[in-house]
Amino acid sequence: MHRIEMLGGGHRKRALSWLAVLVLLMAAGCLEKYGRVDPSTAVDRLFEAAQVLPDYNYYYAGGQNNPRALLGIHKDYTHTNRSWSAMPGLTEAILEKRVAAMTNEIGHGRPTVAS
Repeated sequence: MHRIEMLGGGHRKRALSWLAVLVLLMAAGCLEKYGRVDPSTAVDRLFEAAQVLPDYNYYYAGGQNNPRALLGIHKDYTHTNRSWSAMPGLTEAILEKRVAAMTNEIGHGRPTVAS
């Protein structure tokens, strides 16, 4: 007579754990093509110069007058993240104030010149 053993509780949990790891690894591989953030000194300079590009939509995260982050996305692209609020009618003067508020909060404000 042959004996057939079913996966017991411990074996079943281990098998499910490995299956979950496999699914997570597969999902991580898919995220590689989803998008990423690459630092860019050229973009930094645009924000520091308060240059508003006409073919971009601008968004902020955090408070409108004291944002945690600013984002510019070309009008050919859209986003669906509710954490970002649109900045319609953005001018260079407003962008300069927002960037200054962010840099002052983290201690990297523009140096003041004593007269």
